[in-house]
Amino acid sequence: MFSKLTSSVLLRRVGMLSVGVAAGQAITLLASPVLTRLLDPQTFGLFGLFTSLAFLIGNVSSLRYDLGIVLAKGEGMAASLWGLCITIVFSIAAIFGLFLVSGGGDIVARLMSSDALTDVLPWVPLQVISIGLFLSGSQWATRHKVYRPQALYQFSRAAVLASLQIITAFLAWGVHGLVAAQIIAFFFAAGVLIKQAVWPHRRILMHGYSWRRMKVAAIRFRRLPQFTAPQDLLTSLTQNLPYFILGSFFGANVVGWYWLTIRTMQLPINFISQSIRQVLLQHISARVNNRQRAFPSALKASLGLAAFGGVIFSPVIAFGPYIFGFIFGDEWREAGEYARWVGLWMLTVLVKIPAWCIFHTYGRQKLQFIFEILMFICQLMALLSISYNYDSVYAIAGYTSICVVFNFVMIVTALSIARNNDKEWS
Repeated sequence: MFSKLTSSVLLRRVGMLSVGVAAGQAITLLASPVLTRLLDPQTFGLFGLFTSLAFLIGNVSSLRYDLGIVLAKGEGMAASLWGLCITIVFSIAAIFGLFLVSGGGDIVARLMSSDALTDVLPWVPLQVISIGLFLSGSQWATRHKVYRPQALYQFSRAAVLASLQIITAFLAWGVHGLVAAQIIAFFFAAGVLIKQAVWPHRRILMHGYSWRRMKVAAIRFRRLPQFTAPQDLLTSLTQNLPYFILGSFFGANVVGWYWLTIRTMQLPINFISQSIRQVLLQHISARVNNRQRAFPSALKASLGLAAFGGVIFSPVIAFGPYIFGFIFGDEWREAGEYARWVGLWMLTVLVKIPAWCIFHTYGRQKLQFIFEILMFICQLMALLSISYNYDSVYAIAGYTSICVVFNFVMIVTALSIARNNDKEWS
């Protein structure tokens, strides 16, 4: 079975995307020990708060109409969805910018228990636009099975980001340097992606950019903003919840340790998740549209990801504090304690990728949204109660344990949906 999987077109496409991601993650990994010796945990904590807020908005800045670009059957409909995505992204960034100008920055800073955050909040709209451009561009590239520009995007973004952040750290620009470097890197890489994957199709994209066509596309794919966007917003809020609560109870240093933990533990996730998510979504949706069986592909992908994750995360789960202290310096050993628990969570996140594709392909976003709501409520209650009574390690342990349980239930549910649907067609 493994030999058939490794020779499949699906895995070759994932491999092409993963090459660029792997190179980018290698650069990030090499840059991290340098940055942790130039900047203190408090600076990274403030940067983590900014990033969590910007990505919370940016990941849903198109109201997830970008997913419809891959799912649309006709090229004209996909082009209209592209235009719709770009319009919504710039509109949301502008609205948030007006909110900040009218005094909303102080409100956000107070809610996140960090007055220093006010100085970097004006950067958020630019970060949101850069994320929205990437999401729309990558989905268009995936639709046309153009994977080289996406690999180049991942590499160029990481290279520019690491270089600029190290330079700004040496110049002692603090959190402003980290933020500016991240935004510049995102725009540069998004420009590379759009030029190579989107620009060749500019004629049909311009044809699809009309209010009438975009309105038709918005109505036809209305389930995406109705269910997928809120669900993804809730997922993003769930992932970023510890930043806000840990900062309120334990201060910026703990947020900085947690930021490094997530940054490091997500390296293997980022190595393959974006690549396989895009390719697998296209693969499963194509099989379903052609009334072919999708369960075998989803099951193989889940088992393969479980094996990959087990190999990657086991050392950190066993020896987290020693590994982090050696690589990043003794000041960051506490982050290694967090990594032991985060590793278990990241393993289930990796295995859940095929389940995510199944929920979206079969139109079960509402069910997935219900799961996310229940998980968010449990996580919020656990973080607040444990943070109030115990230390940060216990808080993170409780939070990640809930993530593991819910992710496992979602995986089993999604695979059951695919299997039952295959039986109806057989």
